[in-house]
Amino acid sequence: MNVIIPATNLKNHLSKVSSLGNIVIGNGQLASSGWDQTVVVTEPLLDLKEPISINNRLLVSTCSKLKGQVLLTYGGKVLKIRAGRFKAELPVTDGGIPIPASSLSELPVQTSSLRELLTFAGSVAEEDSKFDYTCIIQLKQRGKRLEAIGTDSLRIALAAAKAEEDVELDMLIPAHILSTIKSLENEVTYISETENNNIFRSGNTTIWARKYSKKFPDVSKVIPVSYNIEIEVRGEDLSESLQRISPITDQEHLKVVMEFRESSLSLSASSPLSGKAEDEIPITNLDPFGMVPKGRIACSINFLKKALVSFKGCETLSVKANGSGLPFLLEAGNKKILLAGIKV
Repeated sequence: MNVIIPATNLKNHLSKVSSLGNIVIGNGQLASSGWDQTVVVTEPLLDLKEPISINNRLLVSTCSKLKGQVLLTYGGKVLKIRAGRFKAELPVTDGGIPIPASSLSELPVQTSSLRELLTFAGSVAEEDSKFDYTCIIQLKQRGKRLEAIGTDSLRIALAAAKAEEDVELDMLIPAHILSTIKSLENEVTYISETENNNIFRSGNTTIWARKYSKKFPDVSKVIPVSYNIEIEVRGEDLSESLQRISPITDQEHLKVVMEFRESSLSLSASSPLSGKAEDEIPITNLDPFGMVPKGRIACSINFLKKALVSFKGCETLSVKANGSGLPFLLEAGNKKILLAGIKV
């Protein structure tokens, strides 16, 4: 039994399952399974009636540098790989992956929109093995509004998009699964759920992610509904100003102070060893009564830098605050990041 496949296609298929356990080939599918997720790519690499199992690391590393057309041949408990003058034989074992049940009810979402939502919300999530709310993304929908929310207790990232159908959805996605979901390439991704799994199906790839009963924090109780200070600033100005004062900071002094003035925003940082630096950028006052914004706020300079990276491409940012030591909001369109404040 053999098949010829372009090396780029083979590597693309393997990349979708390479982070999990052994790779299983057979029954017109390429599959792999971890403790909390199963990924199946419907691709007849080898149309075997009895699936075979191959060491994940061995197969992926062997195929990573191949070019041109790749010939895959199976026989005698060996998978033979040939590309040009290169050839290899990899040992295989019998085995298969039990495919979880699918759902008959699916919610269609534009894949590009889903990817953008999860990328933004995931910017504040910790991708580690510990399972708590710091490494989970909440994906929920009410009516025709689809939201993705991430938090690490010091930051909250929320992004929203218009959904195609009016349905209710509420699921938790471990952060380490995000990369697999974001690798989906078809124009539309169909989201559904069963009793035990959340399911993402796009093109020839289906992801089953095990459900968790862990309770996600109600971030609506943390994000203020009104603010004393509301200004607008060019995102590029804020980012460049932050870069200019950054050399002054050190490992023990990572605070950036922002002072609101009549027509400008002052950014400053200081350190006993490095001295101090201050910069000033123009702002637009968004107060509905024309009140001059006054006051100072502060936060981690690293958190602010990472937040601005998430807003890259947004021409203007709204900065909304209630005072020193309190959380403040960065907002652009349907994207928001709430940062913990530091008392100054």
